[in-house]
Amino acid sequence: MALFGLYRFKALGITSTKIPQNTHLWVESAAGNLYLVDSIDNTKIYKSLDKGAIQTQLDIDPGNAWGGDNKSRPKNIVALWYDRTNSKIYFLDSDKDGTDSHIFTMDLSDDTVIETLTIATSHAYDVFYDGASVWFSRKFDPAPNTNINF
Repeated sequence: MALFGLYRFKALGITSTKIPQNTHLWVESAAGNLYLVDSIDNTKIYKSLDKGAIQTQLDIDPGNAWGGDNKSRPKNIVALWYDRTNSKIYFLDSDKDGTDSHIFTMDLSDDTVIETLTIATSHAYDVFYDGASVWFSRKFDPAPNTNINF
């Protein structure tokens, strides 16, 4: 049997306008919702309840802490980690230029955002969760993987 015969995909007939630059910048939750980082403006996150046919920009700047349009991050979102067990997404925004980076957490039960950590003067580029701790990776640091508990 050919490999393609093992899978049964159904064409949904949807062409999404929010195509991520990289596949690591989108997630399908256990509820079937899509969370997508905008491909043109990596400071924005969209949610789709219908596999990408219609997207709604989420407010990921609670209280307008970063100014601007009151919905975007101050830096590009470069990484995310989906914690399926706890129904959360951990995001990392960074310009990868040695300035501050930020980790923020989205609770998927109501899409609220919590500012979790500011990483001072870092070249942060990844965030991940190992079941007990959240970790972030950064370049040019004596200890490139740093553990944070929250």
